[in-house]
Amino acid sequence: MAEELQKLMYLISARIYAGISMVFLVVYTTLAIHEHFTGDDSWTLYYLMLGFGMFFLFFMMSGRTTKKALKG
Repeated sequence: MAEELQKLMYLISARIYAGISMVFLVVYTTLAIHEHFTGDDSWTLYYLMLGFGMFFLFFMMSGRTTKKALKG
């Protein structure tokens, strides 16, 4: 029973991490597009790097947490 609960907690955490990664990707990509089309490209690259970097970080955390759940 305790192992099943632990696996469920890992799977829920992995879904939360995946959701957070998508939020970072959408928000920072939207900011980069907004900066690009307003004519000021000074922050566009920073927003893209930050968005994809945070997306990658949280997506990797999601994968590792899922691996823990399946490994058991």
